[in-house]
Amino acid sequence: MLAYAEKKQLHMDRSAKQWGTWEEAGWLDGNGKPILNWKSTLLHFSNCFYGEFATLKPPPQRAQQPRRAPERRSTVMTPEQSNRAAAEQKQKMRASLDGEDEKWKHR
Repeated sequence: MLAYAEKKQLHMDRSAKQWGTWEEAGWLDGNGKPILNWKSTLLHFSNCFYGEFATLKPPPQRAQQPRRAPERRSTVMTPEQSNRAAAEQKQKMRASLDGEDEKWKHR
């Protein structure tokens, strides 16, 4: 087991302790499930900092500050812009109604 841990560059002392823990537990993991493949389980424990490897876990990274949303521009219209928009809307309505009248005349 130690040769495998050395080959995979795992922490030797922690690997040996984990092996002993599994032997004492009757080759069951922390959830009571049987360990079927000790090599993959040892690698998984090492990579996820489980069992004896838990104290090797690096400190959490500092969270980045959330980005502020860009400021929105005001959508308030001036009275002139409002009057112009209303006139354009009326013109569009009249044009669409005129087209409807023409459709009905041809039937």
